[in-house]
Amino acid sequence: DSTEMDYDKVAAAITEKTKAIIKNEKDICQLLTDKGYKECFCEIDGEHMKVVVKLKDATSKDANKIIKLIHNKYNGYIIEVKFVED
Repeated sequence: DSTEMDYDKVAAAITEKTKAIIKNEKDICQLLTDKGYKECFCEIDGEHMKVVVKLKDATSKDANKIIKLIHNKYNGYIIEVKFVED
């Protein structure tokens, strides 16, 4: 049945896209931990990226630094950075 074949193709494409997103999320956290940030969480949803970083006494300069680090490697996302202390 051609409908089943189409469904399988769509499911495979979604799975590959999801794997790519998860890899990017992990790579972004690795990029930030390599730069000295202790803990990181990243979530990509379409063109939006939310990044949560553990950093005490964070300022807007810290947020700008993180956004620049990510933009250098992953351009095209709307990036939101949040900080948590503990």
